Amino acid sequence: MGEIQDSKFAIALRKFNELLNNYFPSSRTSSTDVKLTACLSELVNLLKASGAAIFVLSPDEKSLIPISIIGAEMSDKLAIPLSETSIVTSTFLNGKSKIATNLEQEELFFSTAATPKSCLSTFFGTKKNMGMLFLWSCEPTIFEIDDLEICKLFTSYVAVLEEVDMLSSKLIESVAVDPLSGLFNLRQFEQKLHLETSRAKRYGLVFSLIVTEIDNYVEYNRKCGSLLGNLALSDVASIFLKEIREFDFAARIGEYRFSVILPETGRLGALSLARRLGEKVGSYPFPAPEDHKSIPISLSTGISSYPSGANNEEELVENAVQALESAKREGPGTIKIWEA
Repeated sequence: MGEIQDSKFAIALRKFNELLNNYFPSSRTSSTDVKLTACLSELVNLLKASGAAIFVLSPDEKSLIPISIIGAEMSDKLAIPLSETSIVTSTFLNGKSKIATNLEQEELFFSTAATPKSCLSTFFGTKKNMGMLFLWSCEPTIFEIDDLEICKLFTSYVAVLEEVDMLSSKLIESVAVDPLSGLFNLRQFEQKLHLETSRAKRYGLVFSLIVTEIDNYVEYNRKCGSLLGNLALSDVASIFLKEIREFDFAARIGEYRFSVILPETGRLGALSLARRLGEKVGSYPFPAPEDHKSIPISLSTGISSYPSGANNEEELVENAVQALESAKREGPGTIKIWEA
């Protein structure tokens, strides 16, 4: 009984269960990269390999691309054409696992510190995700036939990891995103603001907050109806998404109030974006009923920056809102920067 419990497969099964418990596929506490690396680390240690890599089929189904590797340097832009003859491609195309010796360096498609002398390759696949697990060693006889079964156990984890993570991401997105505008919701805004403030404090960075409101939305909604009113909100959100940078964060934080968090951006940068958003919204042909002329929509905007305009996230929001209220008092389309 002791021999069975201490067998390599029994250890592998225990490690596999630990992976499920600590890096369960649907858990968002760890990224997919972290989970894949953890999986490879367990296998490399268990089988005493020199390194390991996971390849998946490219979207065009013409090559294999690496998504995780341990023990070698490999560019994430590397693609191994399926037309090339190698251990990696032949294992994938045949759909069979195997152990090989007398490797040639060029067959590996990446460089290692010492020349590998043996390898183990295992195919895995589901209807939506196909790939292979590849381990190598500088020892010629390190891998055993029983190791193939161990690898199959771990590839069952890898095979569903990305699919389950993708499903989980969609579920998280549906909770995090405002369904009407497509922007992040208030809860996500609060979390992002907290993270950005903490980051700015730690690294001595600046960032800015824009809070903007549709000036005449109530009138527009009354004259045009809720259907066109909702469409107008969606159009305004689309303008925001087109104008902000990839790393900016736009959210709908009220019925017709929006906000943008601008990392590493001072007041002038925020002012430039606010003006651009105002111009785009002001010139946009928002829909109107057939018996009405087009009703113009404008934005009033308040801006506050950290650390020049606030000591913490609460002050940042409060000051941006105060600047917004001041802008609304001056008239539609006004932009105000809060100053101490």
